[in-house]
Amino acid sequence: MRAIWTPAGGDEVTLGDDAARAALELEALGAQAVEQVTELFRGASPARFPRGNARGPVVFTAGMAHADLDAAAAYYREMARRVNERGQLRLEFGWEALVWEGALLMAVESVDRLGVYWRLRYRFSVGVVEPAPREEV
Repeated sequence: MRAIWTPAGGDEVTLGDDAARAALELEALGAQAVEQVTELFRGASPARFPRGNARGPVVFTAGMAHADLDAAAAYYREMARRVNERGQLRLEFGWEALVWEGALLMAVESVDRLGVYWRLRYRFSVGVVEPAPREEV
């Protein structure tokens, strides 16, 4: 699994990659719709209208070993300054990928630290998952 963040107008950042010793743990992957419920005059049941503005959370934890504590702290500072960025979030699972345009990075938290190995939790607010473009072979 691999998580890639591309902020609007910025460069691609790999937040975690199982193949590169930055193990990922997916904690939440969800979507929910907003619905309007309207009582009808003399109606037996209310009218229900989906509003189409689906949203949900994507939360994952990525661990990474750094050269020393200063490098680990600098990496955390770099990731934490990205909070409030909008952009594209891409989660790759082998051949399949989930892509969200307009994702918002809501939080970056340090959840565990063992020497130079730090785990950061990333929390995103996303809309509807987009079909991932397939690369031609």
